[in-house]
Amino acid sequence: MAGNAIKKIINYIQTNKYKIWIFLVKNKYLLLILLLASFVRLWGLFEPFGKIWETSFQAYIAKNHYTHGLLYNHFASVIGYNSDGPIYHLSHPPLLQIIIYIYYLIFGLYDWVAKLVPITFSLVSLLLLYLIVIKVWKNKKMALYASFIFALMPMASHFGKVVNFEVPTLFFSLLYFYCYLNLDKKNAKWPLVLLFVSAFCGSLLDWPFYFMIVAVFLHSFFKKKNRKIILISTCFSAIIFLSFILYIDTLGYKFNLMFNKFKSRGRASVICEISFYKTIAHRIYSYFNITALFVLASIVAFFSNKKIRKFIQNLDIVLLLLFQPIIYSILFLQSVSMHAWHLYYFVPIVCIVTGIFLEKLSKRINFWYKPLLFALLSVFVLMSVNILYKYNIAYFEPFNYKLGSISK
Repeated sequence: MAGNAIKKIINYIQTNKYKIWIFLVKNKYLLLILLLASFVRLWGLFEPFGKIWETSFQAYIAKNHYTHGLLYNHFASVIGYNSDGPIYHLSHPPLLQIIIYIYYLIFGLYDWVAKLVPITFSLVSLLLLYLIVIKVWKNKKMALYASFIFALMPMASHFGKVVNFEVPTLFFSLLYFYCYLNLDKKNAKWPLVLLFVSAFCGSLLDWPFYFMIVAVFLHSFFKKKNRKIILISTCFSAIIFLSFILYIDTLGYKFNLMFNKFKSRGRASVICEISFYKTIAHRIYSYFNITALFVLASIVAFFSNKKIRKFIQNLDIVLLLLFQPIIYSILFLQSVSMHAWHLYYFVPIVCIVTGIFLEKLSKRINFWYKPLLFALLSVFVLMSVNILYKYNIAYFEPFNYKLGSISK
């Protein structure tokens, strides 16, 4: 079967080589950005777990699927075994570990295989971000700027290869949103199918996806856009949530335990602690670096200049994309203060606002704006490379979970 598939691909390339060449030339800058993003994320792929913020916990759970089988583990996340059977870890849906398990089946049981999962989703998310900007703002240069920021910004690039829930969850959130944008097409068959596929997968990946479901539902309701379809997809996602809750109840994990865990991660008292603001400020500086200033400048300009307010079109889309990270951060303040990767959901909106800022700056006729644009991009690249280099040579005490070639 694999041989036949390869032959079909080769035949397609041979018969459509001119179309492919035209496509490559037409999208050469996007392809270069993708190559840059791939290089940054694949850097250190074959090194063992242990870099800053790296964790092999999800890979370890997937290893249990590989060694014992999904049926024995009841398709749930298992962290170990005792005489009574599997020891479950049920505070998150199980799809991430199942995806990693599928990668193990294809490529083998190695650390680098688990890392391929977030890298794959991160790179496809870059393409989705590009398509969303093209669809909404209809500006190719803006889309390229946003994609370039996504390729190199440490929050997107370094955490884009951390084996955890955030990267695939954001991908399915963006896919759901992009499909929603395309439901108005005359031939909306594939957007409709992918809308429900993303709703299914996202609902079984992690809880922040549900905030995207709510955001799209609210946008659909107030804009009177595809209300019926979005209502059905929202109910579909809610049924998956309730089904998961009922299923883990049969495995002995009661809903009140999950609710108490959510409460502990949403401890609001952290906002009264100075250390919380120091931590968040340090993470913004380290992982978003100068893009945070671009976003701040855009906000100040928006509220202070009427002409710029006219230029900021599709404000409803900006607010929609802000809904997921803002609500998630408010509800899980304690987690946000503990784990840097929870800020990953801000990546799309930061990239888009920065893309808008840079695109408008590049259109200025004044002679000094061109050097300023070059200087800002240079600072962004230097700061990002510095952080990424530091994180790729630094190790901290590795986690106890090992697998593949380094397992004992």
